[in-house]
Amino acid sequence: MKLNDVLNVPSMPIASPSYPRGPYRFVDREYMILTYLSDPDAIREALPEPLEPDGSNSVLFEVIRMPDSAGFGDYTESGIVIPALLNGEHVNFTAQMYLDDEPPIAGGREIWGFPKKYASPELAVIHDTLTGKLSYADTMVAVATMGYKH
Repeated sequence: MKLNDVLNVPSMPIASPSYPRGPYRFVDREYMILTYLSDPDAIREALPEPLEPDGSNSVLFEVIRMPDSAGFGDYTESGIVIPALLNGEHVNFTAQMYLDDEPPIAGGREIWGFPKKYASPELAVIHDTLTGKLSYADTMVAVATMGYKH
């Protein structure tokens, strides 16, 4: 194996890269994003400096189906996003992300620096209800529902 071979591998391990070289395309994504109120002290604790709470006390829970993602395949992810301020400007801080597939976990961490871990998120239509779920370590930790296409 030559040095150039090592330097041109898109990801580790060399013998079986976790994901291919980009460009990456994410097609036909489906989202469920819920906003809820949280404890201001918990929000402050979850935000790294220099981020500041935006004063809304809101947090977003997201569940996203990614059925056609170049190089990453078909997977589902969920996460927690906290609206915040950075030098007085509104930003969103991605605090946690949970996925059901290894390639987008590795790529999300290594390419974009997202805080991704393995879990079992689901987004499904059950009759007339859009249902988002997150299970971690065989424990249901979040469930969200809403009417589907009303």
